[in-house]
Amino acid sequence: MIPDSKVFYKLTDKDGRTKAAYTNALQWGVGISHAATGKAGQPLCSDGYIHCYDHPLVGVLRNCQDGKYGPDARMWECWGEGEFLAEDLKCGFRRLTILREIPLPVVTPQQAVRWGILCSLEVYHEKSYVRWATGWLDGTERSADVANIVSNNAYIISTYGDCSTTTSAYAAYAAAAAAYAAASPSASPSSDAYVSVYVASSSVFYAAKCAIDFGALAEQAVAEETCDAL
Repeated sequence: MIPDSKVFYKLTDKDGRTKAAYTNALQWGVGISHAATGKAGQPLCSDGYIHCYDHPLVGVLRNCQDGKYGPDARMWECWGEGEFLAEDLKCGFRRLTILREIPLPVVTPQQAVRWGILCSLEVYHEKSYVRWATGWLDGTERSADVANIVSNNAYIISTYGDCSTTTSAYAAYAAAAAAYAAASPSASPSSDAYVSVYVASSSVFYAAKCAIDFGALAEQAVAEETCDAL
């Protein structure tokens, strides 16, 4: 159940458009509403819903693959109406209305990596991985070579190891992706590091046995990594 007062967030390109290269492109701006053209009850990634996010930082962290709008993306607060669906860190309503534009949050590569690691720790608790992740988070172990080894080990476990369920395989894969991102953080929003963090968060979503507040973890990542840099 979504509270009536809940505000959501819409990402667009620099011109306020979504899917600009397609025939179903939409122009957004303050006061503009759009409704889904397809039938309700479909999967989220369909014409049955208009997409948004429940947290601005999650929108930015997922932009590298969801919208691919780059660093010039624009962010808008929006209001959703009709049937609601949430899946893989995205949300959808039958109808969205833009309330106002807000500054696009800035997330550094290190903050993105921290988010990926924090997310992975929600579902993956293998001892050697937790030890490495703890070291990365407290700043005592940030070797790219070690991160690569950790990533490879978790990937092997996710693919060939004793993962008795699909969710456990997703959990190990989340760890592999998070460690891979830590091995080569880059300033480019479309880099392998950002994409790996995206993969890690999606894997955590599918591995989780309970609800995870990805937005709160993003806030934690941004705050802690900012403090570490001071």
